[in-house]
Amino acid sequence: MKKSISLLLFGLMFISLGALQAEPASLRQTTDLAADAAIAKRAGVPLMLIFSADNCIYCQRLESEVLNPGIASGQFDNRVLMRYLNIDAGGKINDFDGSRIRNRLFVSRYEVFA
Repeated sequence: MKKSISLLLFGLMFISLGALQAEPASLRQTTDLAADAAIAKRAGVPLMLIFSADNCIYCQRLESEVLNPGIASGQFDNRVLMRYLNIDAGGKINDFDGSRIRNRLFVSRYEVFA
């Protein structure tokens, strides 16, 4: 009886720890477009790059009301690989060809603004 209770408690503890460590399904930010493109190619799905800005209420609403619920529900599984790029972020990212490029130069290449 004691052994059964101990195993049950251990099992519950293991399940609880797994639930705490599980990352919620949500839109992931990218800084490596070459790696993301390779993942999408191997999966046979398109890569959807979503541009976002810090103070863009439309970007935040799209993410919270459409994209994250769709990702969490599995609606986009095996259909598309989605990543977002913050156009306000500084620094460099890996471009599609693997070269390092300033985030702002990448954004200006595609004439993105928010």
